[in-house]
Amino acid sequence: MTLIKEFFKKETVLCVAGAAALLSVFFVPVNTGYLEYINLRVLILLYCLMAVVQGFKDIGVFDTMSASLLKRAHGQRKVALLLVLTCMALSMFITNDVTLVTMVPFTIMTFERLGSVGKELINCLVMETVAANLGSMLTPLGNPQNLYLYAKYGYTMPDFIKLMLPLFILSLLLIVLLTFISIGKGDSNEIEVKHDFEGTRAAKQTVNVTVGQAQLQASTSTSYKNNEKTKEMKLFIFLLLFVLCILTVAKVFNEYVLFVGITAAMLITDRKALRNVDYLLLLTFVFFFIFSGNMGKLTAVSNLIEQLIKGRALLISIVVSQIISNVPAAVLLSNFTANGRALILGTNIGGLGTLIASMASLITYKLYAAQSFAETGKFVRRFTLINFALLVILYLAVVVA
Repeated sequence: MTLIKEFFKKETVLCVAGAAALLSVFFVPVNTGYLEYINLRVLILLYCLMAVVQGFKDIGVFDTMSASLLKRAHGQRKVALLLVLTCMALSMFITNDVTLVTMVPFTIMTFERLGSVGKELINCLVMETVAANLGSMLTPLGNPQNLYLYAKYGYTMPDFIKLMLPLFILSLLLIVLLTFISIGKGDSNEIEVKHDFEGTRAAKQTVNVTVGQAQLQASTSTSYKNNEKTKEMKLFIFLLLFVLCILTVAKVFNEYVLFVGITAAMLITDRKALRNVDYLLLLTFVFFFIFSGNMGKLTAVSNLIEQLIKGRALLISIVVSQIISNVPAAVLLSNFTANGRALILGTNIGGLGTLIASMASLITYKLYAAQSFAETGKFVRRFTLINFALLVILYLAVVVA
């Protein structure tokens, strides 16, 4: 019983998603149509990106980047602002989920080096998640529902950006303001580094030996050089794999070929990275796909949606996103309205709010919850407070405009 409680505490979102999916099965019996619910492309991209990011982590890339960042940005506030704005910029082009898979481990590493893994880290991760979700609204490439709705309603790239730009600018201002208020004093010229890491120590360490150990010194030096060459080779491979992931997001490269290629490459270069992929996160996504798919198949639910959405597409898309997340909401609701503008705005704003409103938010939560120092209750409370506050502001801004 204790093990079950601990598992539920650590994997709350997975358990809730699994329960919802199981409950929906009683209303829609399992059939071959279930296969259509599951977006294999999304799962493959997440798997590949998590594997590559874990590879970067294993060779100390995040450690090196965090050390470099701390040399250039003094004070927690400046560090946090740089990280948050980087998330917002990246999400426009490589999607919100890809951005968070890439940036969250780096952020955790950076704040560990700052010796600050409490509320400051939580606030930074929350603001990064908000920035990724809102930054991704600007372009069709930013998130899965934008890609879908962009094609569904026949938008052009200039028209889409023109629609989202005012909301994006307001979001940017709010994100900078909230990050500035919630993280650090920002006036410190020195940062106390409380954690040291293997990669950094190795780079600085000098092997002190006596005269009688000269042979050992030479051997150690040679071994170190060989190790550095191996890391450089792995870095080149992982960078190449990461580029292939981005090209796949942009539909330049086939996701099934990517899956085979990355699995084979990681088996050769870093099997540990494959073992450390968060497969439970992938299972969580599967459960949500099943639940949202089954909801769309229920006649009573479909009739209710058709009645509710008339003249209220913006509000309904926000509300539904809170329950089944914005990607399934976009797919589901697009069958009941011709108001593409309202649905695009609603599902993007609807990515704020609950933890499941945007599946990308689950990535941040899962990566943070896996840490030994994680305070998941505080994270969820802070996440919910900030997200709903921003959701209300942006909704009112659209309505007034």
